Amino acid sequence: MAKRRAKRPRAPRRPLTERPRVEELFARYQPLLGAPEWAELCEAFKRPLPSTFWVHPARLSSEEVMNRFQESGFEPAVMPWLSSGVSLPTGVSLGRRFEYRAGLIHTQEATSMLPPLALDPQPGELVLDLCAAPGGKSAQLSLMMQGRGTLIVNDLSFARLSALRATQERLGLTNMVLCAGEGERLLEGHPPCFDKVLVDAPCSCEGTIRKKGKWSFAVERGDFRAGLRATQLKLLTHALKLTKVGGRVVYSTCTLDPLENESVVHEALKRLKAYGGSASLQPVSWEGLQTAQGVTEWEGERYDEPLQRCARVYPHQNDTGGFFIASIEITAQPQEGLDRDALINRGWRQVSDLTPPEEEVLYAWSRDIFGIGEERYAGLRFVQTSKRHASALCEELLIPPTRVEVSGLPVFHTKGRLPHFTTAAALKWGHLATRQRFELQSEQEVDLFYQGKLIPAEGRGVERGDVFVIYEGRSLGCGFCFPDPETGALMFSSLYPKAIQLAEGRSAFERVDLT
Repeated sequence: MAKRRAKRPRAPRRPLTERPRVEELFARYQPLLGAPEWAELCEAFKRPLPSTFWVHPARLSSEEVMNRFQESGFEPAVMPWLSSGVSLPTGVSLGRRFEYRAGLIHTQEATSMLPPLALDPQPGELVLDLCAAPGGKSAQLSLMMQGRGTLIVNDLSFARLSALRATQERLGLTNMVLCAGEGERLLEGHPPCFDKVLVDAPCSCEGTIRKKGKWSFAVERGDFRAGLRATQLKLLTHALKLTKVGGRVVYSTCTLDPLENESVVHEALKRLKAYGGSASLQPVSWEGLQTAQGVTEWEGERYDEPLQRCARVYPHQNDTGGFFIASIEITAQPQEGLDRDALINRGWRQVSDLTPPEEEVLYAWSRDIFGIGEERYAGLRFVQTSKRHASALCEELLIPPTRVEVSGLPVFHTKGRLPHFTTAAALKWGHLATRQRFELQSEQEVDLFYQGKLIPAEGRGVERGDVFVIYEGRSLGCGFCFPDPETGALMFSSLYPKAIQLAEGRSAFERVDLT
């Protein structure tokens, strides 16, 4: 009988009552800020975060979202530095809301929205998100690229990318390739090829204490910063080498520690120079957002003066979490950057190289059942990504010669005699249907749909078969209409995914109790 492998003993956890207070955890930063501002920092860390989200730019305007939440009794405010960003001072479970489920908004901490803005990707570019999970920044990047070009999103394992996959489907993102592997080894030895690279590095997460309600790295893991810094340095150095001349790398963390921030950037730039390349730090700022400049000296270390161009965001400045952002422009590389043709010659695949489904069958079904013609899929190609699904990919997209887990947006269920649209496809194209639109007539019916319940369908202008579910002009998903076996009356059955159905007693339209 095989012996069981002995488990490594874990350090005992200290009870919450024995864990350090905020002042104790952040005492080392008092010299950085000065006593008065440091006290403001500590007080800010003790307060809970406001709920924040951004609006899908192709599906809704910020004004419409503001009106919706105001009607529910909330007091939304547009972020002064991001017109699509909204803050709710009153706590609410946004993940249950209609706006979230319909892919009209995406929840994300306010400072976490900054790195994509600093990177500023453009349509048609080749962009890499090296440490992508959980994926809010990746979604921002894809939408900023208007669904064009190639966005490669990578993280350590596909399990960590599962949340990103769900976000991709809910928001309808078609220019993403999901890879799973160590970021510092992705495309190892490859010549520079990317226009933009985001390195949102794993860190000590000090800046998230308002979100999590605690921070216990120092208590339970001893001296962990050296290992983190080594990983951060490898990731950033690798990103710098993969970026073409004229391209940009943004390095960010949600920690305050200069050893994980300015120190990493300082050393990575030195390593790039030793490699034969060069880069320059660019100023980082946004109108309406208060920031502090990067530090040039910390605990005996001295950094180059340009590190002052980095941005530090402290919680007490804008009622947010803590964050650090550096924007780096590549000015020289020892190897010439590769264009699209050169990448294809090195083994990168075009969408046309992938296995196509029977496109004419899919187009005909979409047109004949729902009235959605082929022209609505302009700029996209369908690819048979599995036996069960055909996915839509941007025609410009390139597949790297590395371990690819998922590419494209799943659009059709293809197992069976006839194809069927996925929920992701319904959210993206359902509002365009001219036939088989099952219009929900109240918030109560919307809740029934999200709960997977049956709804009478007589007199709704639909026939037996597949339908798109519509509410106030927005497509929410798919359903199926069928005659009741006992009465013959037409009934609607929700096909909303069971894993994310709304729980009994909950509503997608929760309101503030004003009594």
